[in-house]
Amino acid sequence: MNKESERLPRSDRGGLLMRTLWKRWSRPAETRGQTEEEREYYALNEGVYANLASAYDIAVWPLNKLRHEVVELSRAQADARVIDVATGTGAQARAFALKCHEVVGIDISEAMLRVARAKEPIFGLTYVQGDATDLQFDDASFDIASISFGLHEMPATVREAVLDEMVRVTKPHGTLVVVDYGLPQGFLGRHAVYSIIRFYEDAHYAEFVRLDVRGLLTRKGIDVSDDRSAFFGAARVLVGIKSAITSRTGDGPDSDGRSVRTAVGDFLVLSNNAECHR
Repeated sequence: MNKESERLPRSDRGGLLMRTLWKRWSRPAETRGQTEEEREYYALNEGVYANLASAYDIAVWPLNKLRHEVVELSRAQADARVIDVATGTGAQARAFALKCHEVVGIDISEAMLRVARAKEPIFGLTYVQGDATDLQFDDASFDIASISFGLHEMPATVREAVLDEMVRVTKPHGTLVVVDYGLPQGFLGRHAVYSIIRFYEDAHYAEFVRLDVRGLLTRKGIDVSDDRSAFFGAARVLVGIKSAITSRTGDGPDSDGRSVRTAVGDFLVLSNNAECHR
């Protein structure tokens, strides 16, 4: 647990808004998910985002500047091949596509992707519907893999599998970008940010902001060399280097025990721990 979140209120029910929307809009997720927690996660994606997709860009408009900062901080080159996981309505993918040769945005929600595809086309940018726990791409096929405001929505087992897949499809010396929530250092600011975001996020947000993200990255062979805050502490930026080729089994509380394949490479991890998706 992060020291900054030790005194936060404990709850596993999710915010009032998300609980209300989940109850009203969640849909059966067919056979996806091995546990009840995972099945609820997929039901949320299939139901809630189908109804929120058309208004999603308005809700995340304040993040527009950050999208372009992410591209610059990733040191993306013009000839880079990029995959944006949990791309949602494509805001981060589009920011990459303005600079990079080829960008693939992948999301589990077809409703979100319909909004993304309806925007003005950008050369080299494509969208694919798919589950990020099982990316249908070869090992080491992308120079950059990114995910924005997606990890905080996921149960620990799904989060672990998504990160493993992002690592797998990233080339040696490639870059990994993660953008998500964080907490300010000060007591009042920490509780204010937590309370506001907790109102509209699901139950996994509370677990995510308590997560030792630095430790999670270390377990994956990433040496975190830079850890900075953004958005007045509501976001975090971590920069790390993947130190060696390893093949190991997850061994922490955030692990589902599956084998993890990694390759030597530089990793930039932006964590607003700075999409829910995107």
